[in-house]
Amino acid sequence: MPRRHRFSPPVIGRLFAGWLLVLSGGILTPMPIPVGLLLLGLGLALLAHDSRWMRHQLRSLRGRYPSFSERLAAIGRRAPRWLARVIRRTAPRNRTPL
Repeated sequence: MPRRHRFSPPVIGRLFAGWLLVLSGGILTPMPIPVGLLLLGLGLALLAHDSRWMRHQLRSLRGRYPSFSERLAAIGRRAPRWLARVIRRTAPRNRTPL
């Protein structure tokens, strides 16, 4: 099986969609309905899937805020497989390579 290039079209598409969702979520966060937070979370999950830097940022954020980390771990137990994997890989005590 050929090795997938780091910047293959699916990776570029996920990174673009992730940044678009983060930007949209940031703009919509002040709205009365918390749609912005959902978009922000989905965008960060997409970015953390392919971006080593984003995984590092989320890991340090979860290390600083244990209650946030516990809530994400609880979500990860019920989440789809790809999202649960991202949540596991960003756990502060997880020592898997970035």
